[in-house]
Amino acid sequence: MTESQPQALTAPEHAEEGSAIRQGVLLFLISMLAFMTLQILPGTVTNEDGSTRFGLRSRSFPLGDSPYHVRMAYLYRTGAIAEAGQNFHWMSDSIWSDAFANKEFLFHLYLVPFTLGADDMGDTTALIWGGKVASAVLLSLLMVTVFAVLRCFGVRHAWAYVPLVIALGGWVFCSRAEELRAWPMGVICSLTGWVMMAKNRRVELALVAAIFTLAYSAVHFLAILWAVRTVLMLVWGPERGATRKSEFKANLWLLAAILGGILLGALLHPNRAGFMRMWAVTYLLVPAGILKGAARETAFDLFAALGISPGYSTQEASRMLLGMEFLPLAGTDLLVAGSAAILTPMLLTLLSLRLRHRPGREAVLAGGAAVLVLFMFLNSLRFAEIMGPFMALAVGLWLDSLFRSRRWQALQGRRPLLLLRLKKAGATLALLAATAVMGSLIADRDPNLPVPWRDAALFMRDAAGDSRPKVYHTQWDVFPGLFFYAPNCDYLVGMDPNYMLAHDAEKSRLIWDVYYGKVDDATLGRIQRMFKPDWLYVDSNITPAFGKYCEEQVQKGALERIYKDAYYSHIAVYRVVKKGG
Repeated sequence: MTESQPQALTAPEHAEEGSAIRQGVLLFLISMLAFMTLQILPGTVTNEDGSTRFGLRSRSFPLGDSPYHVRMAYLYRTGAIAEAGQNFHWMSDSIWSDAFANKEFLFHLYLVPFTLGADDMGDTTALIWGGKVASAVLLSLLMVTVFAVLRCFGVRHAWAYVPLVIALGGWVFCSRAEELRAWPMGVICSLTGWVMMAKNRRVELALVAAIFTLAYSAVHFLAILWAVRTVLMLVWGPERGATRKSEFKANLWLLAAILGGILLGALLHPNRAGFMRMWAVTYLLVPAGILKGAARETAFDLFAALGISPGYSTQEASRMLLGMEFLPLAGTDLLVAGSAAILTPMLLTLLSLRLRHRPGREAVLAGGAAVLVLFMFLNSLRFAEIMGPFMALAVGLWLDSLFRSRRWQALQGRRPLLLLRLKKAGATLALLAATAVMGSLIADRDPNLPVPWRDAALFMRDAAGDSRPKVYHTQWDVFPGLFFYAPNCDYLVGMDPNYMLAHDAEKSRLIWDVYYGKVDDATLGRIQRMFKPDWLYVDSNITPAFGKYCEEQVQKGALERIYKDAYYSHIAVYRVVKKGG
């Protein structure tokens, strides 16, 4: 028998449906306001004379990959990527110079319209603000997706659960949302794929997988979500009129749709073979680099046997500073960032036990996915980006199942006003919690100043002209900034040190020798022989021994210092003096 809905909260069904678009538009606009505020960091700004005023504390990108992504979009727009072809010469000593395979192809195409304000490659201000707007738009679409997914499952008042994305994702989610990155596209595809699996929509699921593959290479997460659903469906039992066998068979077809979509996406990629190699390096070599003991040795032996990384060794990986963003939370940070997400599954379970409520199957399945991503988050900060949305989905489905239960409706009949106020208080609390999380992060955030190597990059851009010099640098993480400000130069490697290791182990070994101060009289000769650079970019704070060595080579006439930063005096650019001139 169909249970009646609590009259105190229920609106006519057609009115709820008719307001969905208006709710979605309003949610998008509110999200845009919130995420643009995160992008500009309004607050107290100190003037040069020491006075203060209220203004924008972020006129640049935060430290990270944001500059790389918007520059890539600009290069797609101007045709430079197509002109470079398979040789991504901006990373002249990486797997992308072997065979370029953009792992965020659709994301960079999405960014192209946001670069239209830039008149030329030097118009970095327009690119920065275009990137900020693009980030806010994409994150707002993510919020609307959470709302739409909840509505697809029939959750009433779905908008009330959307703030939980921020409230439960916490400051780590907001911190990662400040950057311009492709992960929101991956989360949107994950949530959409979850709905397609629940509705048994194979064709649509395959299309989602194909889009996921082209937009964000972590498409294997769809298969993980499929496994969670399949296992929990077998444990929980089939729906009325079905059997475990029939449901498992249907799920196998869904898996086939996912794999078929991934294959379709790979086939549609401009460089299929390079894409597969890049995926293996990014999602097999990088995690393997942070393994310990026998597990690491076994993984490395397997990769070497497959020819993915010639000369790859545990000794090389152990000094590559791998997995910094994979570090787990601990201590006070864990309590501040993870306590709400940790407590939520416990409180929902206790509430259902107290009210003798058996949650609906979709609520249990979403809860299983939420617990999975929670454990992923506790082992790696970066998974806050997926934890917040799936936590919000699980809470919405679980509470909606509770509100539809006979036990709740019985309570509703006895104390309608009290329970109505509790619901309103819960929705208000979620909104206030989200506001507090984002507000505290904005208030506590330091101003986003230009990266220290910006002026050095601008000097290189102006000095290079059309000559396209090759720049040696030991820090792979300076590449996004150098690439953004001086795209008319070529560099060694960026985005991930594994990209060089998988390209040439000997070159990677030399880079890390220099990084750790292992320099001698033959070092410059080895650099010239292996990399053939025109210039050297050196940060003596990072590589003090190499900085001192370069100054010695200036005295010997082997190098010429052509730039020294007036403020960051530890940053310098040297020209390699060629024999005979």
